Amino acid sequence: MDLIRLDEVQTQYILSNPLHPSQEITDFEPGSYQVKLFVIPSDELKMQILSYGAKVEVVKPDWLRIEIMTVLGKALEGYRRSLE
Repeated sequence: MDLIRLDEVQTQYILSNPLHPSQEITDFEPGSYQVKLFVIPSDELKMQILSYGAKVEVVKPDWLRIEIMTVLGKALEGYRRSLE
């Protein structure tokens, strides 16, 4: 099971355009929702998650969270280098 956290706007989008038929959406805190996905991890899933930018956070599994953090960190490094 993969667990991601979304803001309210992205949650409305995900409700109308599901990431996967297995998704379950639950409240987390005001303005934030959690989405449970029962999927086989793939590059396509990672690309979908990354397409939401700062409006999504991978909560579980840890290895996927770390992979997404690594990709975002490399992107940030590239932007910082371009400002030097």
